[in-house]
Amino acid sequence: MIVRLLDDVVCMGTTIASKMTQLRIGGSNVRERRILLAGVFTLGSRIANLLVTMVTVPLTYNYLSEERFGMLMTIMSFISVMSFSDFGLGLGLLNKIAEYSLDPSGIKLRKAVSSTFYFLLSLSLFAMICIASLSSNFEFRYLFNVATPVAIVEANTTVIAFFIIFFSTLPFTLVSKFQLGKQEAHINEVWNILASVSSLPVLYYCVRANCGVLGMLLATYGVKSLFTIFQFVYVFCVRETKYFPDPRLINWSIFSSIARDGFVFLILQFMAMLVVSADSVIISLQLSASHVAVYSIAYRLYSIFMTPVQAFSTAILPAMNDAVSKQDVHWIRKSIRRAFSLILGISVLLATMYVCFGNLVVHLWISPEVDIPLSMLIAFAVYIVISNVQDFLSPVMMSPKNLRVLLMIYVPSACVIVACKCVVLHFFETSSLIYVGIFGLVGLYFVPSYMYLKRIGFL
Repeated sequence: MIVRLLDDVVCMGTTIASKMTQLRIGGSNVRERRILLAGVFTLGSRIANLLVTMVTVPLTYNYLSEERFGMLMTIMSFISVMSFSDFGLGLGLLNKIAEYSLDPSGIKLRKAVSSTFYFLLSLSLFAMICIASLSSNFEFRYLFNVATPVAIVEANTTVIAFFIIFFSTLPFTLVSKFQLGKQEAHINEVWNILASVSSLPVLYYCVRANCGVLGMLLATYGVKSLFTIFQFVYVFCVRETKYFPDPRLINWSIFSSIARDGFVFLILQFMAMLVVSADSVIISLQLSASHVAVYSIAYRLYSIFMTPVQAFSTAILPAMNDAVSKQDVHWIRKSIRRAFSLILGISVLLATMYVCFGNLVVHLWISPEVDIPLSMLIAFAVYIVISNVQDFLSPVMMSPKNLRVLLMIYVPSACVIVACKCVVLHFFETSSLIYVGIFGLVGLYFVPSYMYLKRIGFL
């Protein structure tokens, strides 16, 4: 019954998507229609997630109090910190799907999916064995600088639970990259909507049952992970059965090709984590978990204002890969110029709204007692513009032709930015971390990338 219900919901989304792709959208070509399709469904998913967040954050904050809420937000930031733990294989597979899909028999793509899945499965089993062996030797409460007895007790249990959930789900996260590579982002977003909505009753139950920080983790990240497994089962056991991972199809040659690109993505993911997601850890270590709370609320609000532009960035990489493989430089040049002007205009508007209405939203959303400093509002407003430009520029630089150049540009810039963040927090307020990221990205990443794209004729 559950499988049939999920099948009906996903098929409804697929039917709507099919109707949309048949529409004539001015002079747009197939790539632009697919980007639009992905953007519409992603925007719907982000709006659903926003509505859920507007309920869960104040509920969680008021239930846990500032210190325990800051600890939970730091633990949740581990998700981005550990996004590189698949060794970049998910993105490596995504980059190869267009090429392998040209094989009429589908055997190359089947081997690619099987080889990648079983490597991730082996990695997950090894990681969980290590966690079981080493967890008793660590006191994670020192990581959060917590002082209250209840927070000290919860620290170890919650961190260990997070690692177990994360590595148990890791092999199944392959399904989202598979669908993105097949330019089926709309189906992936249907599952994200189901996960977000389903977390609400679980969270409410955990608050009523006084389940603590562990319960909040299970109600949010745990439910999302469970739906990732459901999505995997649906895609490979119901919809695309011929691509179900088969250990007999493991192929070293295909896997090594994916792994080479994956290794580059691994380094890029790790560096991106250092630039953005390490902020909460740096603040927690140098100040305290309570300082993370206000920063996390400001960052969540920033994420909300990023939604309109980010919704359409999901499908840029597959579309760009298709254009590069077909040497359609005219489309690349035209798309970059049109998109940049549009993104810049929308981003400036969103940044202005963030500064003007940020605290008003927080007062209505969280509590009248919570105030984001003006310096932090301004810093995140500028960061909205910079991040939106980065989200468009990065897929252009991630295409196979430009991937190695991106590696040479981004790695040194990320190292400089993180080193400066660790230093400036000793002398300035928390918002200084955001300004370091802004100036570093503009000077060390945007300028060299622009010069390179100009040289190869993309601009």
